Amino acid sequence: MRINILDSSVYNLIAAGEVVERPASVVKELVENSIDAGATDIIISISGSGIDSMEVFDNGAGMSLADLKVCFLPHATSKISSAKDLDTISTLGFRGEALASICAVAKVRIETAERGGISNILELDGGKNPVYTLGGRVNGTTVRVQNLFFNTPARLKFLKSARSEAQAITDTVAKLILANPEISFKYISDGETIYQTDGGGLESAVYAVYGRKAFENLIYIEASWGGISLSGYISSPELCRPNRGGQAAIVNGRSVTNSIISSAVEKAYSGLLMKRCYPVFVLNILLPFDTVDANVHPAKTEVRFSNPNGVFAFVYKNVLRALGDNAKPKSFGDTFKEADLVFGETSETTERTTSVPSVDTPIRISTLSADNITGFADSPRSYKYSGIKTAQTFSTAEKDAEQRFNLDFKPIKKPEETLFDDVNAFKTEEGSQEASSGGMFSGRVAGQLFSTYIIVEKGDNAYIIDQHAAHERILYDELMNNIDGGLSQPMLIPYVFELSPAEAGDFSELLEPLAEIGLEIDLFGQNSFKVSSVPYALTEISIKSLVDLILSDMRQLKSLKIKDLLKDALAMKACKAAVKAGDTLNESQIEALIASFGAAEKAPERCPHGRPAVVKMTKKDFEKLFKRIV
Repeated sequence: MRINILDSSVYNLIAAGEVVERPASVVKELVENSIDAGATDIIISISGSGIDSMEVFDNGAGMSLADLKVCFLPHATSKISSAKDLDTISTLGFRGEALASICAVAKVRIETAERGGISNILELDGGKNPVYTLGGRVNGTTVRVQNLFFNTPARLKFLKSARSEAQAITDTVAKLILANPEISFKYISDGETIYQTDGGGLESAVYAVYGRKAFENLIYIEASWGGISLSGYISSPELCRPNRGGQAAIVNGRSVTNSIISSAVEKAYSGLLMKRCYPVFVLNILLPFDTVDANVHPAKTEVRFSNPNGVFAFVYKNVLRALGDNAKPKSFGDTFKEADLVFGETSETTERTTSVPSVDTPIRISTLSADNITGFADSPRSYKYSGIKTAQTFSTAEKDAEQRFNLDFKPIKKPEETLFDDVNAFKTEEGSQEASSGGMFSGRVAGQLFSTYIIVEKGDNAYIIDQHAAHERILYDELMNNIDGGLSQPMLIPYVFELSPAEAGDFSELLEPLAEIGLEIDLFGQNSFKVSSVPYALTEISIKSLVDLILSDMRQLKSLKIKDLLKDALAMKACKAAVKAGDTLNESQIEALIASFGAAEKAPERCPHGRPAVVKMTKKDFEKLFKRIV
């Protein structure tokens, strides 16, 4: 085998392939250089989806002629000077490959001047034949890139459509704006201004990128603990997208793609969003520089954490807490542009709205204690369980469906313990149905619609209840409580499974927390395990499926409670046990079902899969619908 020493014209093209994947990569690298140069105003202009031309103008520090002559050489950088600097990287660009890679595959013109210095221009053609002339800039730098990939037709061939490449640049600029809200940006594509920000902070940056409608459905979040802090915006469950395009994770000022952060956020939305719906978020995470490795990818789009489990737990717990009361389904009135996003309000209560808090008055998440976060401290995890509650089964008992249904559902709380004082304040009138203990739904039951929806009238509000979704939520919450109780059922024939040596070591660490929820597993040989009892709430779930589920997310289990991982399995069990859409219910069955809603610890706002369970429609909504008021 013969070893060849590559010529610079070849290895520069290879390096360019690692850094410059598409036009958006060029924009990212150039803008990050402007940011590192201390720019406060940046203008980005492209034409022909960036392939024809890209230009980045900034008012940063600029360069002298001596620096200009070496800035495009491989591994030339002003960001680091020794190996020690790699341990605490605080700048965006540091590898020294960006300009060299860009110049190797395009025609580049750089005009730059230090404040009070002379303006110089450098022109390069594929990284060759440098030409220097005097320019007219006062300070800052302008970089123009033309005819990208003109000398690498294979790379040009594999680019996506012009529209896709332009959209990729737009997405890149959006994330740069969100990561640097104190900088004024202007982004122009083919003469049209797409984004323009004033550098006024995160609130104005988020508004500029996402627009007014989305901004009104965002929740501000702020938290800190043990050297790590989190701030930004997360979407209410009403705002979601069919992909992750609305997600921006910013780590130490760097916009990155990180599965740990996105997984933690999406885990917190479990039960609030339907499948294939993704939350929108802008999260700025600050950690000590020596706990983050930004030198993972040549394009610096990924980072690695020294404590990934701690980061996951911190983000998950705080997003979960921030959602809190903001995870409410909209009322029907939102069709009429009314900002009533609060579930369960009555005419007797103070009306609230869910709107975006300003940065001055955020929804602040208090600092978490060591007991709530694992990984950043040596404190042991604390498991606390409430009393055990027996899961109930509710179904209809119509005469024509007696074989399928058996009505035996008892409230788990007394009516007087429900949310409103007027729970029993109703009178039975001839020809009407009244729920005897319906909590927030107590009132006149107007009937069942399409054998799927129950309509309850209370004061000036009408509640339209999806009987399956609401009942599914009640059963799901009870199953989750049973998991906390730790009640288990022994298996007649134990289930034995074998793992690889590496998996067996990790799995052994989970035996104690699994036992606390009633899942008793013991070592049964060198790398084999025996399941001898399972939680009562999971008795109808395949043991193999349950074990596979735990094995698939063992790393997350070091940061989360076991029951968080079992949400999907419990939701499926609740779905199968709940009354179904299309089941015709008689008056007594509707009454019992409504009573179960009012007696539950939590109102059935959404089913475990994220669908709304109840929609409130006010008298005013009806009056607007029928044009009684305008």
